[in-house]
Amino acid sequence: MNKRSTQAGVGPLRVSLVALPDAVASTLFGIFDVMNAFTLMRMANTGPRPPFEVDIVGDAAGPLRLASGVPIDVQRAADEVETTDIVIVPSILLPEGGWQQGRYPRLVDWLQRMYARGAVLCSACSGIFLLAET
Repeated sequence: MNKRSTQAGVGPLRVSLVALPDAVASTLFGIFDVMNAFTLMRMANTGPRPPFEVDIVGDAAGPLRLASGVPIDVQRAADEVETTDIVIVPSILLPEGGWQQGRYPRLVDWLQRMYARGAVLCSACSGIFLLAET
C-alpha cells in the first residue's frame, strides 16, 4: 500500500470518489465536501497542504446524470487514474430486484487495479455491491 504521510513536505492522500449513474447525489456530494473540509474551511492547522486531494472519477470524464437526475461533472476517467490512495464508492440506488452484476466492467477492472496497487477500497452503504463484484 502507498505509505505517504500527510505531514508537512509530503503530498496529500489522493482520494478517488466514484461517480456512476446509480450513485445517490447526497452521499457523493457529502463525502466530497467532508474530504475537502480542510480546504473549504481554510483550516490553518493542516500545514502547508490539505491532507486529501479528492477527484470525482467515473467511466468517462464529463457530464453524468446521477440516479436522482442531478447532473455532475466527472473530473477524471478511471482509465486516466494510474494510482490512488483511497477509493470511495458512494451509496447506490438499487433497482427492483437488486444489484445487477456486469453493468460497470470498466469500473470493476479499475477498482481491481487500484487495489492491486495498494489503494484502500471503501464504500458508503449500498456502494458495497460494486465493491463485492470487484
